[in-house]
Amino acid sequence: CEDKDYAHFKKTTPEIVLTLNNLQLLQYSDKNGITRFTIQNLDGTIIAENISRSELRIDFPEIENKFES
Repeated sequence: CEDKDYAHFKKTTPEIVLTLNNLQLLQYSDKNGITRFTIQNLDGTIIAENISRSELRIDFPEIENKFES
């Protein structure tokens, strides 16, 4: 994934939709209403930010599989 600067985009409040091992999957909608995801450690350290469902599927298949079930 490329590093992207999305700080200027408005988004909804992220909601924790999955906790797996020491990771949390947060889901929110960007200013266009598109669902985006952030993955962070339990201590709040961001692992991946503002990723799409397809990026989640490719880069974090174990998380995406659990999110599906």
